[in-house]
Amino acid sequence: MDTICSKQLKPNPINFAFLTGYMINATEPQRTQTEIASLKASVKNSRYLVIGIIFVILLAYIINFGFLVHAPLSKDPSHWGQLGDYVGGILNPFIAFFAFFWLSQSVLIQKEELADTKKALQESAQTQLQQEKHAARTAQINALNTLLTSHDNDISNLRNNIEFISSQLASGRTVWLMDGNPTSQATAIDHVQTLNRALTSSLNKRETLRDQISNLLQT
Repeated sequence: MDTICSKQLKPNPINFAFLTGYMINATEPQRTQTEIASLKASVKNSRYLVIGIIFVILLAYIINFGFLVHAPLSKDPSHWGQLGDYVGGILNPFIAFFAFFWLSQSVLIQKEELADTKKALQESAQTQLQQEKHAARTAQINALNTLLTSHDNDISNLRNNIEFISSQLASGRTVWLMDGNPTSQATAIDHVQTLNRALTSSLNKRETLRDQISNLLQT
């Protein structure tokens, strides 16, 4: 009695390293230490520049009226008010300029940080999407492996059953089925043919499952 034989394929171990080893290091957007140090240095230099301008203005006033004109120190409050107007009139444009400059710098820095934050959020969302896809693929592969194991067990049982009955048919003795009941030669032959058809179906399903698992691992 011919029976259907199939080449036993060793189950290929599934490598989930690409699923579990996939890591994304999402860091918070921030300026580098060099940029921060440069920014602090610029602010400090601007402060020193404003102080220097104030000093030069006062020094020029003192040199002009104290050493060149030889004007005495006034006790009239209105004269000191004029000095304040003089210093303020010269210094205010510089102060306004630096205030506007650092305000614009602050706006630019905030725009850069917002852009970095947006980029980081997009990368995080993309990473999460990839992880969800990997998780879904892992679950699908595990389910297919469970079915594959079930078919392997069915195939093994069918082959054992066919071999058991076929050996009795070849000897010409009374045929006993796997459940312990005796049967006739004709009934046993029909039963073996039924088992062969079931074996063929299980083998085809197993190959289909292996192809599906292989395709999932290659994607």
